[in-house]
Amino acid sequence: MRAIMTPAIPREVIAWLLGSTWEGWIATVKTIRRFLLLYAFALSLPLAASILPVLPHPNADELTTPVFLQTFAGLNITSFSNGVGTTEPFFDTLPPGAISGPIIMSILGNFQAFDPFGNPVSFNILGVHVTQNGSTFTPAFGSFDFAGHPSVTFTDSQTFDTITFNAGDATLAFSVPNGQFQFTIDTDLALGSSIVSQITEPQPMPEPMSLLLMTTGLAVLTLGRWRRLRHKSR
Repeated sequence: MRAIMTPAIPREVIAWLLGSTWEGWIATVKTIRRFLLLYAFALSLPLAASILPVLPHPNADELTTPVFLQTFAGLNITSFSNGVGTTEPFFDTLPPGAISGPIIMSILGNFQAFDPFGNPVSFNILGVHVTQNGSTFTPAFGSFDFAGHPSVTFTDSQTFDTITFNAGDATLAFSVPNGQFQFTIDTDLALGSSIVSQITEPQPMPEPMSLLLMTTGLAVLTLGRWRRLRHKSR
């Protein structure tokens, strides 16, 4: 069977049918294409939390191991009052004694939020409430201080999973006394919305005064032990 060849329509005819010149049509197509690309790029951007003022300590250079990660944490907005949507409690899962220092630092990042219909939305963090040993309090909180680093990657000391937080993204950081605790987050999200994030809990380095006291204490213990051994050898 012989193929039927359809004659090509001259571009001038196409332009005339469209009511524009060929050059004008090309310019219109390019404009639409740029608009679609910008729209697609905007849709690809994560909708997350607004950036809080920086919590100065502990910063990225004041953290050490061990590190414990929660690679996925989802919280629902379960109460809403006076424009404030509060999440359900998140229960800390660190085993007792996992962090040896006096404080536990929690850093949340890589936020995503969804309205009650599952649509991605942006949101603001308004506060944090911690319940520990039967009492509830608001710790000092803010954005994690990256100490000039463009990003920080944390590796779990047990599972070796990793989480990377970028300095340009929203984060939430706060510290509590060492021990089991739970926390809720105040937002401007509606009832039935949800938040997804990743959490890391690294070991903060001792403060200079604490380090000095610890070093002095070790020196005193060592000196006392040396004196006892010397006394016994006489």
